Amino acid sequence: MARNISLALLGSIALAFTEPSLAESGVVVFYKSGCDYYIVSTNQGFSLLEWYGGDDPMEGDTLTGNMMAYGMQSLVNQRTENETQAWVDDFLLNQYTVLQSYQEQCR
Repeated sequence: MARNISLALLGSIALAFTEPSLAESGVVVFYKSGCDYYIVSTNQGFSLLEWYGGDDPMEGDTLTGNMMAYGMQSLVNQRTENETQAWVDDFLLNQYTVLQSYQEQCR
């Protein structure tokens, strides 16, 4: 009995330390020509991304990939089913902060 409880506890601890899914989904809510930065709305807030190549997303496109980590990420545009490369500049932002950050990058 004690062995079963120990195994169950060990399994629970292992689950607690597993990495969450890297696939996040978000919608491009703001992207204007003349600037490579764009804003994506996710379930956890807004992300500010910089386009680096591949499929060029448009407002309204749904992107899937890791938008909850800084740095270069490969994302998939669900509309075109093509990959896009983006630098995640910031994430988990509220609307006010993401708009301020966007304006700092795209003057």
